Amino acid sequence: MKRALFDALPQAFCCVSRSGYILLANAAAEALFGYAPAQLGGRSIDDVLPGSLRDVRRAYRQGSNGPPQQPHPGQPLAALARHRDGAEFPVAVSLRPHRTEDGHHFVAVGISDVSELEDTRARLSESEERNRWIVEHSPDAYFVLINNRIQSLNRAAVLLLGAEAPEELIGRELMEFSHPDYREASQRRRAQVAGGTRTLPFEERKFLRVDGSPIEVEVAGIASVFQGKRATVLVMRDLTERKRAQELQVRARAAEESDRLKTALLSTVSHELRTPLTAVRGYASTLVEYFEHLEPRRSRSTHRASTWPLSTSRGLSQTCSPSPGSKAAPSTSTRWMSPWPASCGPPSARISSRSGVKTCGCPPPQGT
Repeated sequence: MKRALFDALPQAFCCVSRSGYILLANAAAEALFGYAPAQLGGRSIDDVLPGSLRDVRRAYRQGSNGPPQQPHPGQPLAALARHRDGAEFPVAVSLRPHRTEDGHHFVAVGISDVSELEDTRARLSESEERNRWIVEHSPDAYFVLINNRIQSLNRAAVLLLGAEAPEELIGRELMEFSHPDYREASQRRRAQVAGGTRTLPFEERKFLRVDGSPIEVEVAGIASVFQGKRATVLVMRDLTERKRAQELQVRARAAEESDRLKTALLSTVSHELRTPLTAVRGYASTLVEYFEHLEPRRSRSTHRASTWPLSTSRGLSQTCSPSPGSKAAPSTSTRWMSPWPASCGPPSARISSRSGVKTCGCPPPQGT
């Protein structure tokens, strides 16, 4: 019955004699080390737990000298176990001396495989290191508060408050840097965390730097544990650049609206100016066409006015002046006397240049 209960234990156990040989091992120990049933009996404990014989003998001596069932003091020992195929893996070993009813002493060795635990610890350590690196290089400021006093902060928090080193801020109350206009709101949020609120959303606040200059930030908080104590982690973001960008956007939108209004005004004014100018241009074009249409007639009139005598039956006369000694008789066919002098030559040479016909080189008469 006792043997069945011993084999049913989920943890690996071995009973080891004073000389370090395994007296008895349960099924969990045999499976842990890769041995078939009854193969571990008679082997040295150093075969499966190298270097552990010294600890077994120390526990044996403590059990022999002390009262029965005296537990081995201290925490479980960390050791490396050896599998039957030679592979080593981490284990936790607990040693406890026992004495049988007939007075024989032995040491009960409990063995727990901690390979998964070690892997978990390694992943946890890696995760902590990664998170620590992220927080330290984050552009956001991180504060760890215990009783509203700064216990830890990253580099961005030091720069945000204008300090030269973290030592200037550690141990001081964060309320010292809160702007007077926002201290009441900060106290309300602190009371919420103390009342059990796990997270606090981002809210805009004003804080004071070490030199007293104000700075606009947004703050969020989360309840946490730091060094075994209840703590609050605050995250602060500097809003200076965001406010500046928003102001630039407002100015840009105002400039765009001004350009739009200016363009609309110029378009309206241009339309109002083009409307009467179009009519003026139309009238001018009409007048130009009209005078260009009259120009051929004007040229012909100039031609008739420059010839004398003007004959109604034959057209132009052949001479500009009567022959010497002859008397010019008035002709009923002459309508108009030319103002050009007789020395200009025959009328055929005096033709208007605008009509495409030659004229004489005489200067025009006075008064024309």
